[in-house]
Amino acid sequence: MEMNELLKLMVNKGASDLHLTVSSPPVLRIDGDLIPQEDLPPLTVEGIELALDQVSTQEQRAIFDREWELDFAYNVPGLARFRVNALRQRGVISLAFRFVPFYIPSIDE
Repeated sequence: MEMNELLKLMVNKGASDLHLTVSSPPVLRIDGDLIPQEDLPPLTVEGIELALDQVSTQEQRAIFDREWELDFAYNVPGLARFRVNALRQRGVISLAFRFVPFYIPSIDE
């Protein structure tokens, strides 16, 4: 699944976070609960590397390759912004996305 489509699914399901790890389907945090998306296939090393390539710039990827960790923002026009954490651990990449809406509701809302 293309990364922007997965992020759209995240927003449509009301998730605050999306976690991508090798050998597991995408996991959404909804109302504090981690919910594996069992209808989606488990992620592969190649699939997560492709996902990182889709959401990061060459400069960001160079920093990640050097430091094995990276925090950055990603924007999907017309949908939302996301805070992204990429981490390389034991030779594989994990990604975490946090939903940051364009519209911040007031306290009354």
